[in-house]
Amino acid sequence: VLGGPDFAACPTVYVALKIAYLGWAYHGFARLKHLEATVEGKLFEALTRARLIPPGADPVADLRYSRCGRTDKGVSASGQVVALMLRAAHPGQPPLDYVNTINRHLPDDVRVLGSRECGEAFDARFGAKGRHYKYFFVQDGTLDLGRMAECARCFVGEHNFRNFCKTDESVRTYDRRVTACY
Repeated sequence: VLGGPDFAACPTVYVALKIAYLGWAYHGFARLKHLEATVEGKLFEALTRARLIPPGADPVADLRYSRCGRTDKGVSASGQVVALMLRAAHPGQPPLDYVNTINRHLPDDVRVLGSRECGEAFDARFGAKGRHYKYFFVQDGTLDLGRMAECARCFVGEHNFRNFCKTDESVRTYDRRVTACY
């Protein structure tokens, strides 16, 4: 179809995407109205150019979009998960190759690593069973690595992180279990 598919006539499927990115060039993961250089902004541009979502679609209302988390400016990630409704192949046709299709439209520092069809009840944020964070520090001789490791062990265990979060009525508990910190 010239100009793209008729999205009203296209089947859709709810898909989870696993994404990796080098965050140095971006103002964080989450799209911001006044900033174009976000990872999420690049992802939605690629999804639109690949004709997997309708132009101008509202991520939450139209696509049931969810993300497992956000990163700040300059932060990289190797396993960020998002979920949303995407255009699917018509019955009888082979399934769409979401990974390669989306990656053709992404900058080299943002990659979709995998995709999986998931039930529409899946929520990338609340469905996450765990998170793994890795921080790197430049050792210029001023850091006391032994003391840092000692302090890091204080995070292991179950703690309430309410004071580090903004109020969100959908969150049932702010208690989290840290299984390792070193």
